[in-house]
Amino acid sequence: MHPRTALAVSLAVLAAVASAAPAAPRTRTVATQVGTVRQLVQGDRYVAWTRCLSPKGPTEVWAARRTGGRPVRVRGIRAAGQCEQVRLIGAYRNQVVTLIRGKSGLQRLDAVNVRTGRRALLEAETEPASGFRIVDADTAGPRVVWIREIGAGDARVSETVVGDLRAPAVGTYAGAPRRVVYTRSMRWRAVEPRAVWIAPGGAVVVREQVSGAMYGYGTGADRLTQVLAGGRTRTVARTIDGLDIAGADVSARFVAYTVLHAASGRVWMYTLDRRTGRRRLVRRLRVPARVPGYAPAVPVGRLEGPRLIWRERLRVRSGYRDRVLVRNLRTGRVGLVARVDDSRGQRAFVGPPTLVSRRAAWAQLVLPTAEGPAGGYYGLSPAGAQARILTAIVR
Repeated sequence: MHPRTALAVSLAVLAAVASAAPAAPRTRTVATQVGTVRQLVQGDRYVAWTRCLSPKGPTEVWAARRTGGRPVRVRGIRAAGQCEQVRLIGAYRNQVVTLIRGKSGLQRLDAVNVRTGRRALLEAETEPASGFRIVDADTAGPRVVWIREIGAGDARVSETVVGDLRAPAVGTYAGAPRRVVYTRSMRWRAVEPRAVWIAPGGAVVVREQVSGAMYGYGTGADRLTQVLAGGRTRTVARTIDGLDIAGADVSARFVAYTVLHAASGRVWMYTLDRRTGRRRLVRRLRVPARVPGYAPAVPVGRLEGPRLIWRERLRVRSGYRDRVLVRNLRTGRVGLVARVDDSRGQRAFVGPPTLVSRRAAWAQLVLPTAEGPAGGYYGLSPAGAQARILTAIVR
């Protein structure tokens, strides 16, 4: 079958199953492509996503205006060898922030101009054992945050750094204003910062893994630490052995996080109102214990103001159902953004959504063959997947 014919047939299948769903916001198709799309970020101007033509790549980065227009491939980013060699961190104005591992095995954190491909370096890993290592990064609006490790032996430390994407892109951000907001000793690796999130207003939350290598810390716990002014911290969530924090996000007022019991596949989604201290269970469900214990297989919410948006896959009598839901944390109202029904063989995949200024964006895939949990829960596919990038205005 000709690729264009196959794409048309696959899109017709998606449209048919979507038409049978309950009412949802009107959607806009930003792009249709052949290839696998699992990563998607959204800024104030662009939606950007990774595209893989096969499991061995190459990995490309594409972008399109949020309100529509011809999608363009971001120049200078094309990594082969394995799908998703590029990690998308976020987008702001004409820039998309990427974390790319080079042939040397070292990573670069760059702000890349969507239209020109010009890169501005935020951070780069260095070769010596005492050099920089990038652990994680996140963006919200113009703010960008990342965790880096530096130093040798007992002197090695973890630093959480906040920068600003509004600084002039002159090839490097090394001279741009940035500040270290949180430092932790890596001695004995008793507590390891592993992930970080930032709100548009600058609030920072770090996920730390507690190894128990030091007396009094406990064993096998994850905790979410909010970084306060002056380097002070506050623990906003903590698990016990056997439970993991699969992901989180932070806004001006709320923290959202997902707790996973990997042995059973049970998932709990919580929110915390940082003003009142009220903690609320938003969603409880189950995923197959054999899928990877993080997004997209495990639902993790993204915050935008008082709204929390997430993707989940449900088991139903005819097979499976993917839904994108949004909840207003002030009113408690839950709305359906998208729904796609899938077969028992699992040939459809709906990727995790993003939400900026009430515009949701997400990817939908139709896989060429039945792929089981790897296809339905995680979006893994051989060559020939058909992708759509969609947006919708949510209430």
